[in-house]
Amino acid sequence: MADLNSTRPTHTGSTPHGFARLGNRLFFAATHPDFGTELFSTDFADGGTQLFADLNPLGDSLPAQLRVAGSRLVFAAFDGES
Repeated sequence: MADLNSTRPTHTGSTPHGFARLGNRLFFAATHPDFGTELFSTDFADGGTQLFADLNPLGDSLPAQLRVAGSRLVFAAFDGES
């Protein structure tokens, strides 16, 4: 899994958390210098870690409580609106 936040001068890492596996992908919240704290996923391959969705383009969406329900990923997040 890639370090998504290695460019900041006060490098603290991307602090991945809230992991949930769905199929062959692992979903998690992490901090990225361009997107803030958003939802990411990885398939563990080289280059396989990527932003899944920028749910709040104006700031952090803070995805939390990631759970798998059947074939769906459900979670709480802030979209900037509500």
